Amino acid sequence: MTIKNPIFTSVISGSPTITSEKLIGSENCLSWLGSVELWFMGQGYEDHLVTLEDAIPDVDKVQWKKIDAQL
Repeated sequence: MTIKNPIFTSVISGSPTITSEKLIGSENCLSWLGSVELWFMGQGYEDHLVTLEDAIPDVDKVQWKKIDAQL
């Protein structure tokens, strides 16, 4: 029996705003990256920043990809 990861029970509604700051190459990359990482952590989706798709069990892959696309 597969235990579902709680990440797959959440649904993102609407268009999430991570930052209003535009990425301008290396000029503000670290600031922008910090905003993105903080948003992902706040949503409980930090694994989408560090987990490769191949590491997701096949039974969960479709839902993981769906959430990943919404992010």
